[in-house]
Amino acid sequence: MRIIVDLQAAQNDSSFRGVGRYSKSLLRAMVPLAKAHGHDVWLLLNGNFSETIEPLMREFADVVPPERIAIFPGMAPVTETVAANEWRLRAAEHLREEFLAQLRPDVVHVSSLFEGSVDDAVVSVGRTGIKLPTVVTLYDLIPWVLSQHYVTTPEYERFYFGKVDSLRRADLLLAISQHSADEAVTLLQYPRDKVVNISAAIDDRFVCKTYLPQEAEEITSRYGIQKPFVLYMPGGFDPRKNFATLIDAYALLPTHIRASHQLVIGSNIKAAERAALAAEVKRTGLSSDDVRVIGYVPDEDLVALYSLCRLHVFPSLYEGFGLPVLEALACGAPTIASNTSSLPEVVGLDEALFDPRSAQDLANKMLHALADVEFAAKLRRNGLAQARRFSWQRSATLALEAIERTFRPRDYSPINYKDEHGFVDAVLAALSARPPQVAPMRQDIDLLRDSAKKAWAELRRLGGGPVR
Repeated sequence: MRIIVDLQAAQNDSSFRGVGRYSKSLLRAMVPLAKAHGHDVWLLLNGNFSETIEPLMREFADVVPPERIAIFPGMAPVTETVAANEWRLRAAEHLREEFLAQLRPDVVHVSSLFEGSVDDAVVSVGRTGIKLPTVVTLYDLIPWVLSQHYVTTPEYERFYFGKVDSLRRADLLLAISQHSADEAVTLLQYPRDKVVNISAAIDDRFVCKTYLPQEAEEITSRYGIQKPFVLYMPGGFDPRKNFATLIDAYALLPTHIRASHQLVIGSNIKAAERAALAAEVKRTGLSSDDVRVIGYVPDEDLVALYSLCRLHVFPSLYEGFGLPVLEALACGAPTIASNTSSLPEVVGLDEALFDPRSAQDLANKMLHALADVEFAAKLRRNGLAQARRFSWQRSATLALEAIERTFRPRDYSPINYKDEHGFVDAVLAALSARPPQVAPMRQDIDLLRDSAKKAWAELRRLGGGPVR
C-alpha cells in the first residue's frame, strides 16, 4: 500500500510540544516496519511553513527520500479562528484533498488533525466529495471535556467542532492511550472496532544517569536550585496543569520539609504565565526561594533534573497520555501523579496516585514520598520497570497492524485534468455547492490559481499522474 503521512504537526508550533515529538517518533519507527511489509511511505508537508521543509527533509532523508516528500501550497493566510480567512481556508482544504487524491494514496495518515487555530496549517477529512481512506492519530478530546477552559470564543468553537466533524469522518483512529480510545467511543460515538490504542513512548535519551557531586551542582546551580528538589515539568501552562493545587499542597507540607527542599517548575513559559505563578506562590505565603520557576529546559538538562530530583510530581487534571511522566519514570525519578484520565495507565502503581483536586491528598502523598525512604525506592523501582513496557517499536507495530486490518490497496481510474485549471475548477465547483459565509475577493481567486499552478508543478516533480 501507499501510505501518505501528513506531517504538518512537525512544522508549526506543535513541533515544540508533545504532539510534534510524538508524530516524528512514531513515523521514524513506522517507516522501516512498513517497508519490510512491502508498503511505500510518503510524507505530505505544507508550503506555508517553508522554513521547516529542508530541515525535515534532512531529518528523514535516511528513511523517506525527497521524491517521496510532497509539498502542497497552503494558500496563506488561512488561520481558522480569523473569520476573514474562511474562503481561503476552505479553498486550501479542497486543494489539499484534490492534491492528495492525485498521489493515489491507499491510506492517508493524519498525524495531528486539530491544527490551524493559531497558524496556517491546513488539515481536513472529507471536506470535498473525494473520499480518501484516512487514519488519524487521536491525542485527546481535552477541549471537549474541559470546554469551560478551552472553548471560550465563537471562533474557537467553530474551529474545534469543525475538526470533530472531520474526526468522525476518519476510517480509523489511533489513540495514544486507552483513556483517549474510550472517550472517542463515548463522546464521538465512534465504532469501538475502529479505535485502536497504540500507546506512546519516549526518546532513548531518557535513561537513568548517575552524576558526580560536582556535575550535579553545576547543573542545579545553572537553574538556581540550591536544595534537594521536587520537580514538576508540566509540558505547558494551561489551566488543566493544576498549578494552584500543587502550590497549595506544597505550602501544606511540614515546615522542616519545606525548609530542606525546593519546588521546581520548568517548561516554556510566557511573561504573563510567570507572573500568574508568582502571584499563586505569594498567595500561599511561600517565597520565590521555595518555588523556582525555571522556564525552558533542553533535553540533556531535563534528563539530569529527572535523575537528580528527590521526587517528580505530576498533578495535571487531564492528559491524553502524559509523556513527561514516562520521561521521569525512565530516568529513575520517584514519581507520583494524578489518578485521572490516562495517568494511571502510565504510572502503573495505585500507591503512586493522588486526587489532583485535593491539595491535602497531594500534600500527604508528597510527604510520604519525601519522608519514607522505602516508599521512594519502591516508586523508583516501579518507574524503571514500567518505562520498559513502552516503546516506539511497539506503538509502530500496533499502528501498522491496525492500518493493514482496515485498508486495502485501491484501484484508481483516470480523471481528465490536463493542467492546473482542472484543480481550480474542481475547488470552485465544490465551494459553490457549499459556499463559505465569507465571499472571495479577486486576490483570493488569484491566489487559488497560483496555488493550483504550484500544486500541478509539484505533481510533475513527483511523477504523479492526473488520476483519482
